[in-house]
Parts: sequence; structure tokens; C-alpha cells
Amino acid sequence: MNPLKTLVILLLSASSLMAQRNFSGTVETDPEKERATFKMAPGFEANLFAADPLLAKPIQMSWDIKGRLWVACSETYPQIKPGDVAHDKILVIEDTNG
Repeated sequence: MNPLKTLVILLLSASSLMAQRNFSGTVETDPEKERATFKMAPGFEANLFAADPLLAKPIQMSWDIKGRLWVACSETYPQIKPGDVAHDKILVIEDTNG
């Protein structure tokens, strides 16, 4: 897959992972409903390959030279409350079936 297409898919997927407010002010959490609102340029498509609960509050993403996606997630971002336990994690997500 073209790296630019992959980046676009990643960014769009990440935005669909987070609850978004629609025009009526309600929170939309269904990724398929969110994806239906995307306006894609000809030749591009958006596919969701990771979502909640796997990716809870992703705060950083990066690709390695093997094409794997590394994601830093922090359920307590942006600030942990006193007494809470941090559940931060680094995930490595890999497309194993093309």
C-alpha cells in the first residue's frame, strides 16, 4: 500500500476512535457511523483496524521500518488524579494478513 494512503487511513482511523460530537451535540461512538461521514479524495479509502478498548486515549503514534504501528496510550491523560494508578501502555500493531 502507498505510504501516503496508509498515513491517511491511520489519521482517519485515529479520529474515528475518539468519541466525536455531531451537529446535534450528541456524542457519536460508532466507528462505522463516523466513517460514513468522511469525505475521501478519489482513490482513497478509510478502514478501521484498531479501536477501543485496545486503543484507549492514544497520545502518540509512529511507524517503524518494518511497517508496524507503535501507539502510546494513556487512559489517565492529560492528568492522573491523586491516588489513581496509571495504565499507560505501548502497543505494537501489525498487519499480518495484508
